[in-house]
Amino acid sequence: MSTVKKSLKYFVMSAAVAFLIPVNAANAQPAGDTDLTLQEAVSKGVITNPEYGVVANDRRAVDEELNQAKALYYPSIDFLGDAGFEHTDTPTIDDEDLFRKRATLTLTQMLFDGFATRSEVSRQKARVLSTSSRVNETAEFVGLDITESFLDVLRQRDLLAISRANVQDHLRIMQTIQDGADSGTVTQGDVAQAEARLAQARATESSTRQDLREAESRFRREVGDTPEKLIFPDVPRDQLNPDVEDAVRKALANSPTLDIFEADVMVAEAEYDAAGATLYPEVDLEVSGTLGEDVAGIEGSEERASALAIMRWNLYRGGGDIARQREFIYREALAKERRADAARQVEQDIRDTWAGVVAANERAQQFLDQAEANERVVQVYLDQFTLDRRTLLDVLDSQNELFVSRSSNVNALYTEIFGMYRLLALQGRLLSTLGIEPPVEANPDMAGTDHRLFGSYGRDSYRQSDAPQRTASRRTAQAEPVAADESTQMITPSTDDRTLNQ
Repeated sequence: MSTVKKSLKYFVMSAAVAFLIPVNAANAQPAGDTDLTLQEAVSKGVITNPEYGVVANDRRAVDEELNQAKALYYPSIDFLGDAGFEHTDTPTIDDEDLFRKRATLTLTQMLFDGFATRSEVSRQKARVLSTSSRVNETAEFVGLDITESFLDVLRQRDLLAISRANVQDHLRIMQTIQDGADSGTVTQGDVAQAEARLAQARATESSTRQDLREAESRFRREVGDTPEKLIFPDVPRDQLNPDVEDAVRKALANSPTLDIFEADVMVAEAEYDAAGATLYPEVDLEVSGTLGEDVAGIEGSEERASALAIMRWNLYRGGGDIARQREFIYREALAKERRADAARQVEQDIRDTWAGVVAANERAQQFLDQAEANERVVQVYLDQFTLDRRTLLDVLDSQNELFVSRSSNVNALYTEIFGMYRLLALQGRLLSTLGIEPPVEANPDMAGTDHRLFGSYGRDSYRQSDAPQRTASRRTAQAEPVAADESTQMITPSTDDRTLNQ
């Protein structure tokens, strides 16, 4: 019995040492030709992702709508020509049939339209800003999805390596127990226990292998390429804000999501201005020239030319124009409320993500401490097993707890790292942190124009009064003081990133 127990102790300790070898050791090496870094995956995946293609083409379409609005400033030139038989029978012309020909060229230049064109150009510029912000938002969150799938593949590969080592450990135990049973020094109950634990370890490995295949499938969906050798990324701890309040302020100032809603407010303002255009007259300059022959039953040619200032002014429309203005007052208020709601959502996302990162950081440390304690337990139980003071079940249980604590440590650390990247994406800083240039469609091409006219987002005190009225400014409220505690402080490393690979 003593020989069997000594062999069992040797095999279990060998497996424990194997767990200390970094699973992703290859990722610490310089990248080769077939290696794929997170920066490369995001850079390639964003541009080829259909979600980006949708918003990029929408941005280009709105650019052309802006060009259409600007075209309203320019003159319109129209040509009208007609030819054919004409019958005329009037008090002055008696039953005349002639083949008429006539051509007219007209130039119309808008002189004044109640500022409708200016408002339309402003509206389309705001829409360009909105769609460019949408491109930026989509690029950030598609990049975040790619980051998540990238980390998930690495995590599942680590877990699979741990599961395989766990199976090998149980195979060694099983072989040792079987040898003891053959020699009559081990009971069949111990053999059955070892077989059951081996089956459980193999089932866990199979489940983890399935999870890895699914993670690789998601990676291919996001990036459009098969994950082969992935290089473990640098953890962006130095890019994080010192506390959660600073992270919230950063997000409210730079979030591409809030840029979209801010641009929508600008669109609503321009629509309100355009609604007032119907209260003014329209004044056009119309220059026209006509050449005709045998027109209106009169034989011979004719020439006509005119240069006219034409004014059109609707004086009454049943109060519809005033009602339309009131409509857009409410629509502007609606856009502001949506912006404020989006700001609250962004703030909540930041706070929830921050809390998740802090909790994952703490769990990772706790699981690491648990794994180290379990290693000592395994050692003690093995020593006691050789002295007949512990059963085989005790040894197997302690080894399983070690396996679970190591797997939990890996899961917590990857959760923490992804949370850091999500914080950056919510602040619109993920691509820049990875050193990736934003897509060209994310540039609103409005150099020198600051669209943030009214301070930070989410602090808009605009509220609709009983009677519709427009507010000329958006007031900015100060952030309420929050008592500092450990959940709001700077996120510090979880002991050491090496623990990911243990």
